[in-house]
Amino acid sequence: MENPTVQVSLALLLARAERYVTDRLDDALRSAGLTVDQYRVLLQLVDGQGHSMAEIAERAVLAAATLTRVVDRLSQLKLVHRRIDALDRRRVLIFMSHRGAPVLQQVVNQEDELRADLEARLGVADLGHLLETLAAMVEAPAEAPAAR
Repeated sequence: MENPTVQVSLALLLARAERYVTDRLDDALRSAGLTVDQYRVLLQLVDGQGHSMAEIAERAVLAAATLTRVVDRLSQLKLVHRRIDALDRRRVLIFMSHRGAPVLQQVVNQEDELRADLEARLGVADLGHLLETLAAMVEAPAEAPAAR
């Protein structure tokens, strides 16, 4: 077996990349009064369509209990609102409020600056390839592990 301290750890690299991005968004998040989790939730609502808690939890990578607390707080801040689904009255949909959009935009603007910085450092093609590769990794259906 290869020495684990020598090989590149995918888990560690991805965790460090996430930390790099969130550290660079920290000032914008703080000035907008948002946490990273709240930002992830608002990003799921930008399309103006209502989304169920289950859908948001999956797309924002949050546990159901955490999402409930996040949505409750966003609701208290009047950045989101809940509405009963007209097609299925048992389901509640979450929408971004008119107050939520400009708050979200503050952080999106900072993320755009981060993207421009990464384009300058990595090049447009490499950053594009990185983003496409990450999207393909998380969107591809998981396959069964190969038999040994």
